[in-house]
Amino acid sequence: MDFSTSFSLEKVEIYKIGSDEPTLITDLVLEFVYFENIFDPSLSMRLRLSDQGGNLISSLPIQGTERVVIDLTDTVGEPYTYEGRIFKIPTRFTGEKIQYYEIELVSMDGLLNEGIRVTKILKGKPEKIVRDILENYMKIPSDRIKTEASQFNVSFSPGKSKPFKIIQSLQNKTVSNSTKAEVKTSENNSGESENKTNSELSPTDSDEYGKSSGSSGYFFYQNYDGFKFESIDTLYANKSPVLRLFQDRIESETSPQEDKILDITYENEINVLNKLRLGAYSSLICYYNYSTGAYEEYTYSLADSYDKMGHQGTQSGLGKGQKDLSKYPTRVMSVLLDHETWYSGGLAASPEQRDGGEGATEFPDYQKYYMAQSISRMSSMNLQKAQIKISGRPSLKVGDSVEIFIPNQVVAKERSNKPWDPEHSGIYLVTSVQHKYLCKKARCYTFIGIMRDSYGAPGYASNVEG
Repeated sequence: MDFSTSFSLEKVEIYKIGSDEPTLITDLVLEFVYFENIFDPSLSMRLRLSDQGGNLISSLPIQGTERVVIDLTDTVGEPYTYEGRIFKIPTRFTGEKIQYYEIELVSMDGLLNEGIRVTKILKGKPEKIVRDILENYMKIPSDRIKTEASQFNVSFSPGKSKPFKIIQSLQNKTVSNSTKAEVKTSENNSGESENKTNSELSPTDSDEYGKSSGSSGYFFYQNYDGFKFESIDTLYANKSPVLRLFQDRIESETSPQEDKILDITYENEINVLNKLRLGAYSSLICYYNYSTGAYEEYTYSLADSYDKMGHQGTQSGLGKGQKDLSKYPTRVMSVLLDHETWYSGGLAASPEQRDGGEGATEFPDYQKYYMAQSISRMSSMNLQKAQIKISGRPSLKVGDSVEIFIPNQVVAKERSNKPWDPEHSGIYLVTSVQHKYLCKKARCYTFIGIMRDSYGAPGYASNVEG
């Protein structure tokens, strides 16, 4: 290939409903775009066609759900095959005997998910339930599913929900085996449990209060390799970027041209008020066990859990301003605890001593270990976000890590010692991917969304005040 953006469109085939014989439409394709997103388990694609004389949309005809297969080769000769089903034709324009229209595609599992309903009671570790749903309901091959081990058994009735919706409901409830989650019940001098209202809380007496800590939360997504159910901390702890991207070049830098950032747009980096309202820094949760009548209140502080989480930046701890704000719960929630539903024995199902429990149930309600933790993790994971355009890199997938190098915007004398911005450069998680193929020009560009929860680049100590 001549350029870093070059690619070769080998063929595009469409299969008429009820036929195993493909119709070749390679010459009609002006543009092909492929999408992945870490918050969406369905893959999607878009074709833009120029149809002169063939009237494919009528002669085939296109009815919806047709299978479309796209084969291409990237600039280094690596082959890629994309497959989707037609679900939408959003626009069509006719002029001078030529029709221009777009065809939107979704992966077959995206269509199947809309019609499948899960009715049986689901039990076990979340990763086991995820694999069971994908393999037995969605018929996904086991080698295209990757899951991460978790800690707690769960049991629930899905109520005829869709497969993806069920799995997404497990994301916030799942605690990784590699993550430590704790709850600590406060006691007053008499040894009895002591609860305080939110209005009575203050930074000085928070140690006397019930506290929860640790981290929780998973991503459920699909990329070119298959389905993934992995913890946020595991992905954020990944310090092995698949690609290094440079916004500018300096004489001492010998990175290949295809690693150059063509455009970068920074999104909202700081929104303290929004995070306070979400309870990202600290929250108060009121737990009521309606089987025993026990009532407890626990606070969660991100400052107490920060070091237990995976981070891609190098800052040593939560920033001072956020740390100060984490002393005050800014979101209050109430939760019903239910240990009894999935237990029919004669003992108390609750695993807690205060209830006289012996942990008899196989499926205790562990909301204390994940509720506040997952809310805080989900709300704090997007401190820095950016959109980047680079030369075509079909190998890039959501869930990958990339390292970006942003020029240090200081005077030349200081830049010679620190050529790259020590706070905004560094390792980021890829959360969205768009590969855009301009077929008539044989050019490909990749647009990626990246995100991380902390400042600092490898080799540089972050200046964030702790």
